[in-house]
Amino acid sequence: MDDLKLSALLCSRLCHDLISPIGAVNNGIGVMMEDGNEDMREQALDLVAFSAGEAVRRLQYYRLTFGSPGGTSASLGLEDARKAAQGLLSEGRVILAASKSFQGPAGDRLGPSVLALRR
Repeated sequence: MDDLKLSALLCSRLCHDLISPIGAVNNGIGVMMEDGNEDMREQALDLVAFSAGEAVRRLQYYRLTFGSPGGTSASLGLEDARKAAQGLLSEGRVILAASKSFQGPAGDRLGPSVLALRR
């Protein structure tokens, strides 16, 4: 696969995964601006807060997965990968199964791809 096609696929994936929480934020703000019902405003605010948090968790994970923190030569530690994956999965049905005692070869820095997921 060439670099241009891979870039297009990654961008498409990011947009697909972010449109839902960002759209929900937009809808929640719309409800808050239109409706005079205080109960509905509170539910809309909860939706906005949850959805904004979901977008942030996804972006943090994708930044570590598809980007390189600190530049192209930087590496990612297992604990950083675990925290990003836990954030991404914190509101879903998937459970993160990652050993805290995992030790790679000396000096190895590992990414999110080493984390196992289970339902």
